[in-house]
Amino acid sequence: MTSPAPNDAVELTILMPCLNEAETLEVCIRKAQGFLQRSGIRGEVLISDNGAPTGLRRSPSVSAPASRTPPAADTAPH
Repeated sequence: MTSPAPNDAVELTILMPCLNEAETLEVCIRKAQGFLQRSGIRGEVLISDNGAPTGLRRSPSVSAPASRTPPAADTAPH
């Protein structure tokens, strides 16, 4: 039997391996973050860069550390 996860524990990690994706990466990250928010899943988006010379490391969308998304607030009527 496992103990319950702490309130700030990551429930899901979305890992995006990238190969020459500098132009599309920001859109992919936003879509992944949107999924986490809509689903109410506490998660993070991690990017794995293959080191290709496409400028991915200089991209503003990946300059920050892993993006963690808290679960969405409960907006259902009670």
